[in-house]
Order: sequence, then C-alpha cells, then structure tokens
Amino acid sequence: MMILCLSGYSNLSQARNLHNEAVDLLSMIKSKLLATGYLDKIETDEGTFMVLTKIRYLGFLKMPHSSVTPFKTSQFVATSRFQIHYSTSDPQALREWHEMIVALIRMGFFQAMAEGARVGWFSYPADKKHLQQFVKRFM
Repeated sequence: MMILCLSGYSNLSQARNLHNEAVDLLSMIKSKLLATGYLDKIETDEGTFMVLTKIRYLGFLKMPHSSVTPFKTSQFVATSRFQIHYSTSDPQALREWHEMIVALIRMGFFQAMAEGARVGWFSYPADKKHLQQFVKRFM
C-alpha cells in the first residue's frame, strides 16, 4: 500500500509526480472494482436513480448485491432506497438482475419496487421469474 508523505520533497514537481502516481493507482483500483459490477443512472418522472450491482463489497468481500438509491441529494432523504442481496456470484445472473431493475425503474416502478423490498416481496415479470431463485434477502 502506498502512503503519501509530501513533507520530504524538495520541490513541487516531485510532490506533483507522486500525487499523479497515486491518482493513477486509485483509478486503476476503481476500474478493477467496477469491472465486477454494473452501474446505471436512470431519469424518470419519479426522479433520478442510481442502480449499482456488484459482486464484491469493499473490493474483497464476496457479497453480491444491487443497490438502488436516489441520485439527487434532495431526493435522498424523502425517497426510499433498497438493496437486493443475491445467493449467486454468477455474472450472467447478476447482469440479468441489473438489467431487469433498470428496465422496471424506467417503466416507473421504483416506488412499487422499494415498497416490495421493504416488506420482503417482489413481483417478477413473467419472463424473469427464474431470477427469484437467486435472491437471498431484500433490505
């Protein structure tokens, strides 16, 4: 792990180079973390939402889940948010789940999905009922 300490550098150029190396390293780590997931921003009449589906939590703990949250700060307090935790890490199943969530939110079903997640029940489209087997819990 790289530790940044700028006090030992004699000029600004050395500090800037170290900073650029650290930014590059963080960018690489971030791209590796998101490489195992999917991220979408959806704008609807209900508001703007972010859907993030990923296999790992904090980059190393295997905990496949999708998070659906309001995008704008003004919505964040007033609007429900929810998570779906999965019993599989299969990228194909997780991508299908992510795409289904995005499609349902685009059709205006965010509130219905949030309420369903709150009570632990979710209505699946007929062609997606097979995804139910992968749900561990709603939060």
